[in-house]
Amino acid sequence: MPDYAHVIGDRVMLHYVRQAGLAQAHSPETSVFYRCGKDGIYRRLGEPIPPGVGPPPDYQAGLSRWLADGHPALS
Repeated sequence: MPDYAHVIGDRVMLHYVRQAGLAQAHSPETSVFYRCGKDGIYRRLGEPIPPGVGPPPDYQAGLSRWLADGHPALS
């Protein structure tokens, strides 16, 4: 994955999963837990922003570079 695409890594990985024809499934069970280091999700959920959390990266710049490099649009 190009360095600039790390901010859109979830979309890039989903693209490659779909491109490979791998099966997808959703689980009702919690399967991932991580702390979000960007404030956007806390703002959207109306939650207090924890100490050390920063502003979101420039996702649009990553998406634009992805397209400029000839990759397909990501959903």
